[in-house]
Amino acid sequence: MSHGKGPLFSILMLLAMSPKAWTQDKPPDTAYPTRDDPHPIAAPPPFKKYKVYIWQETGDTLWRIAQKVYGDKDKWPLIYEANRDVLKDPHKIYPKQVLKIPPIDWQP
Repeated sequence: MSHGKGPLFSILMLLAMSPKAWTQDKPPDTAYPTRDDPHPIAAPPPFKKYKVYIWQETGDTLWRIAQKVYGDKDKWPLIYEANRDVLKDPHKIYPKQVLKIPPIDWQP
């Protein structure tokens, strides 16, 4: 019987190690796909913020904000849809409101 350190010795040493030692160099689990979701989805880009000022000074309306942000005043419904939680009427925005500005390709 040989006392050399062969493959069996290596396996026994691995089994003797704690599970924590097996994963010591592994990045957090969030970096890997899970069994339920083999293709992790990247988080959507965060909305930009736009602070509404006094209308008489800046002329803030949803269509003017859309013109500033997107270069197209007809994109104002995107801003309205992204802010339905704070805007009850698309024709009424108030000073000090902070509106979420979604990416131009955002789908509600």
